[in-house]
Amino acid sequence: MPVAPRPVVSEATRRRIDALRTWRTAEAKRLALDVSVVLPQRLLERVAEAAPRSRSDLEAVEGLRRWRCDTFGEALVRVSAAV
Repeated sequence: MPVAPRPVVSEATRRRIDALRTWRTAEAKRLALDVSVVLPQRLLERVAEAAPRSRSDLEAVEGLRRWRCDTFGEALVRVSAAV
């Protein structure tokens, strides 16, 4: 069975992924949590692709639960917008 090609990720999205990974690692360490509890990889990639500029943009990301928006929303928007 042929494997579907990976979608092409823009350079800007790739930079947001890197920035969000750096933030996630520091936040997980600060909270003594596993990085996947802070933000699983698939959600990190969705946030990077969405490039949220506001809380409402962030809330529109599929699969991102309200508690993550409440807890990390400000930081996620800040990190995403900084790239």
